[in-house]
Amino acid sequence: MLVVGDQEVQDKTVTVRLNDGRNVNGLPFADFVSLIQKEMKERSIESQVAQKAAPKDSISDQEVSH
Repeated sequence: MLVVGDQEVQDKTVTVRLNDGRNVNGLPFADFVSLIQKEMKERSIESQVAQKAAPKDSISDQEVSH
């Protein structure tokens, strides 16, 4: 899920909420677009965005800022 609130608009970033509940916060919009385009081009099953998130068991609040 892509979250774009007032803060993200101001910062030109997005927050990506992964299926497992983790968040990738503060991802620059241009980086997000590049990652998605790469996934589409490579027909990747593994999410490039999810790889930017810390492993699920290494964080207590399930949020990661980038």
